[in-house]
Amino acid sequence: MITLFVYLALCVTSDIVVKRVPVDPTVQARRSAYPEKQPALRGFRATMLEASSDDWPIAMPDPKTEPELERAAELVAHRIALDGLVPTLVRVIDILGAGTFDSGDAADPDRHDLLRRVGIPVDLLPYFEAPGSPSLVRWIVQQLVPGTRMDDVIARTSSVTFAFRATVPGFQVATESGEHKIATLRLQASSPTFFLSEGDGGALDVVRQLVTGVEGVNFVANIQEANLERFLGAAKSWTIAKSSTFTLLPQTLPISEWAQDNCKVGLVPGDAHPVVTLVPRYASRGEQGAMFLPGDTFALEAFAATGERVVQSPLLFQGGNLLPVFDANTGQREMLVGEAEIARNRSLGLTQAQVLEAFRTEFGVARCIVLPATSFHVDYEVCARSTPTGLIAFMNDTSAAARILVRCALPALERAGVLSAKGLEMARADMDGDRWYVLVQRLGDAIAARAIDNGAYPESLSKFFAGGPADSGVGSLQRFLLALDILAAETSGDADIKNAKLDRYLTAYLLSMRGREVERQSVANALAKQGFRIVGVPSISEGARSLTTINGVQTKSAYYMPAYGGLYADLDRAAQSLFEKHLGPSVRVVPILCGESMRRDGALHCAVSVLPRD
Repeated sequence: MITLFVYLALCVTSDIVVKRVPVDPTVQARRSAYPEKQPALRGFRATMLEASSDDWPIAMPDPKTEPELERAAELVAHRIALDGLVPTLVRVIDILGAGTFDSGDAADPDRHDLLRRVGIPVDLLPYFEAPGSPSLVRWIVQQLVPGTRMDDVIARTSSVTFAFRATVPGFQVATESGEHKIATLRLQASSPTFFLSEGDGGALDVVRQLVTGVEGVNFVANIQEANLERFLGAAKSWTIAKSSTFTLLPQTLPISEWAQDNCKVGLVPGDAHPVVTLVPRYASRGEQGAMFLPGDTFALEAFAATGERVVQSPLLFQGGNLLPVFDANTGQREMLVGEAEIARNRSLGLTQAQVLEAFRTEFGVARCIVLPATSFHVDYEVCARSTPTGLIAFMNDTSAAARILVRCALPALERAGVLSAKGLEMARADMDGDRWYVLVQRLGDAIAARAIDNGAYPESLSKFFAGGPADSGVGSLQRFLLALDILAAETSGDADIKNAKLDRYLTAYLLSMRGREVERQSVANALAKQGFRIVGVPSISEGARSLTTINGVQTKSAYYMPAYGGLYADLDRAAQSLFEKHLGPSVRVVPILCGESMRRDGALHCAVSVLPRD
């Protein structure tokens, strides 16, 4: 039984501490008004911590009252990624008038207040050095003398150099290839209820499994205040794991489940407070553009109030798309970077080379290895482990996973009357005889007969695919259908698909699946050339239809593996066996049910941020 005793901002339960962090009402009102969408101004930065009172503009200037500012802001929005920050800044200063920057304001001589209002990321300007001038803005103003051609001024900007400096000197991002023990796990309790029931692997259930099953860890979870009472009601029967603690940080704003994406943790060796949580200029979601998430952004402010060191970076990043690893062969720390992070920071006006140099410096790694966007995030494609002989890259073996899914689903098809007993026997014989092309055709025809429209099936059919009260029948049916698509694409050549007289959408869909596997193989080949040993594991990355076993957490003595359970528990066991084989007896493989989280395009690694023991 959990009993709340309220003492000012701190509430203590028998097992859970609830700590409320006060926020200035003016600041809270501004934050509550922020929409969850891509900021209109490219250079927007979410001000927090010691800068929380700074109201950084996010909206476009009013064209009726400030036409020149609106014109400059439109230029920034449309050209900064294409032309670069410095050439765009030249054109902005020309639009606003060079004389505008002779204000004589000692507190803001470069008129950063004005440049912020048109979307220039002024916090990046100090990293650009103009020849013979301590100020890039003043140097540009000097070039814009009457009669000088704009193209000539733009050409002169080639002499401007870029030298990024780490926000936290000495910071080294914590590698995620099995080097560290866990000191603290930060979570985001986005739901106060189970989606189906205990064991469904949703947001609440992932928290439950971790805090009751992992010993000796400090658990800290952000939660929306409106969900707190129901969360505590759901947690009243939990017993927190031995030597672990659990603190909840309520906040006004809503929050997502994905604690990995709004920060990256690292160490500053020799520092009095060596563990640092580095946060982006704002937390975001999405691959094309970056949707600003106010709740996920400011959650880190409450985390800092618990005594943790939190520092904001001027760079944009989503943590799941950055995978730092340690290579024992070279003794170097490297970071796998999804190409979306390059695009995200190019939208701030940096070139690809500048982005890579900034990431390398900011995160304290020897080099960055850019991977194509085969999946939404790198952590849905690669799980790395450092060994004395080098790095292992565990990657999706989509083909093996699809075969296991089909085998697991056969009893459900019989229960649903899709297959007769004889049909079930024939299907198993096809699998045992490696006649997958024949099997896919038979199963495809059988299941299509139950469709109520093109690609649509009655919900009543899905109940036969539920492997228990915590297993989504709809989700399991979707994965079976996906497995058939994967195998259909795999067992047919490009020419077969093109000549099959399918409608153009289905043709494009199947060809895209084949194309993704080619891309996935190219990623594996690229990593192999970098010294990684590639190990395929039954696992599928396919958005909300994913069934991933590689989106897990590597620690010094364990791999916490996301599992689906229910109808597809055999796939979990197959993946666990492979991990155990390659990780060896000194590393425990611990399944954590994440089925409902997978159905929301995430899993375990997406849902946690690990603070290592320094």
